[in-house]
Amino acid sequence: MEIKLTTLENIPLSEIVTVFNLSFSDYIVPVHFSIEQLEQKILADNIDLSLSVGAFQEDIFISFILNGIDCIENVKTAYNAGTGVIPAERGKKISEKLYEFNIEILKRNSIKQIVLEVITTNSYAINLYERMGFKICNVFNCYQGEIEKSTLKSNFEIRKMSSLDRNQLDDFLNFTPSWQNSNRAIENLKNQITVIGAFDKEELVGCLVYNPSTNKTMQFGVKNTYVHEKLEQALFEYISIKTQKEVYINNIGENFKETNETLISIGLSCFIQQYEMKLVL
Repeated sequence: MEIKLTTLENIPLSEIVTVFNLSFSDYIVPVHFSIEQLEQKILADNIDLSLSVGAFQEDIFISFILNGIDCIENVKTAYNAGTGVIPAERGKKISEKLYEFNIEILKRNSIKQIVLEVITTNSYAINLYERMGFKICNVFNCYQGEIEKSTLKSNFEIRKMSSLDRNQLDDFLNFTPSWQNSNRAIENLKNQITVIGAFDKEELVGCLVYNPSTNKTMQFGVKNTYVHEKLEQALFEYISIKTQKEVYINNIGENFKETNETLISIGLSCFIQQYEMKLVL
């Protein structure tokens, strides 16, 4: 039976979200989006539907690849923001066909590399990507949990901020954020994110960026001279108290030892690891 491959700019979001949810309904970490949540993902991940692709069988949407586009260290890069095949059509090498089709489109648009993340226990997907030529280039830790109560000194104040000083937060960071938590993602979501600051009198000495719609922290950091003041713990505790939810932060590079140790020390645990994989085109 013939399969039609096409880009997605003319496909209604209602159809994309339906096949997305069906494809991820039995995933290791099940995912279910509303149209509004998919719209925010498109915004946050810089997804270009004209460079994203889908497979159709007798006009039934069965598979997709969503691609975000950005420059990483001056290299024009596509980020695989989601690949899926509906359960009834798996095992038919549809993903391989779709990837081959997509790679040619990306090359024609001067994309030089593709990056993606895949859960380390998802051997089927890892084998697929390795067959396509992807190489593992990083390991990401994903954290969740409840924050231990802070013993922050009374002269520090934790409060919501009306705006984000990008340069100051960059100075505080001691890890490199992944695609979903990048400065570009924060800028794209500037009307939706919450920014929390830690202040010593009126000096900003720590900062945390939180996305309420996903219940995930995107970035956090404190001034070097304050790293032993439990400011990180107090920032996360503020979010935990306000939301009455567990805290989540995804994709912290395993090589950023200090950041990983900080997250564990405040009560979080690594619940999933992901490989970052790259294909040079």
